[in-house]
Amino acid sequence: MHIDSVLKKEGISIVRSLNTLEINRIAKNISDKICAHFSEYLLNYDDLFSSIARIDMYLAKMPSNDVAAKYLYINNSIYFNDTIDLSVSENSIFALHECIHFIQTKLNDKCKLERLGLYTLGNSGIALNEAAVQFMASIAQELNFDNAKYYDININTISPDCYPMQCALLNEMVYFTGTYPLYHSTLNSNDLFKNTFISYSDKKTYNKIEVNFDKILKLEDDLYYFTVELQNATTEKDIKSLNRLILNRKTAIKKVFLSTQELIIRNLLYKRI
Repeated sequence: MHIDSVLKKEGISIVRSLNTLEINRIAKNISDKICAHFSEYLLNYDDLFSSIARIDMYLAKMPSNDVAAKYLYINNSIYFNDTIDLSVSENSIFALHECIHFIQTKLNDKCKLERLGLYTLGNSGIALNEAAVQFMASIAQELNFDNAKYYDININTISPDCYPMQCALLNEMVYFTGTYPLYHSTLNSNDLFKNTFISYSDKKTYNKIEVNFDKILKLEDDLYYFTVELQNATTEKDIKSLNRLILNRKTAIKKVFLSTQELIIRNLLYKRI
């Protein structure tokens, strides 16, 4: 597919290219943080910096302000929402997230995307991988775990603003596996984390958790869509209908989260006893 068609499909409209100085500053910042926090994964600083510095980077109009950045492997480019001030250190987490996607991208012999960290194309697992990438970006950004409340559930998450519930669940999985398998699989696109988790539980449990992560992501997408529609609703009928749909999605997210949490704790603790 031509890149113009891809950008149109993604709702991305380029404002301007980042210059060499801006890209090199981002590449240094990201390389410093990734190599400092994940040194045991044998990442070469100079190679990583050179690779990131060769990524084309743009400021762009995005489909919504909630989309901070997007990495596209087909033209090795990162598009940053032009509402984001990239000079603010707190915002480097967006570049961290997308650069981890760049590192984990695995192409086949025909240069087609085959795997992205924990996610193999054609299977479940895209939300689990997004959570893993955000988890690692948050670690590299040196964020702290914090208690927060979502959909009447108190959770402990390292990422309150992006995939908070998925990161909370992933942290519970990591309690049993340790972080090494997670980071290794996220960066190198392999099954070490999956197999380690299965060794503590079973394949059926892992697959169910993987599917539930995707369910939560889809429900959150629906919730965002209905919330935007509610802001533009003008009739009492539409307002009532959208409020009902919003409540339905919030209830469903809570249900899937709690059932996933129960799967993680019950199965793993039972096997340990």
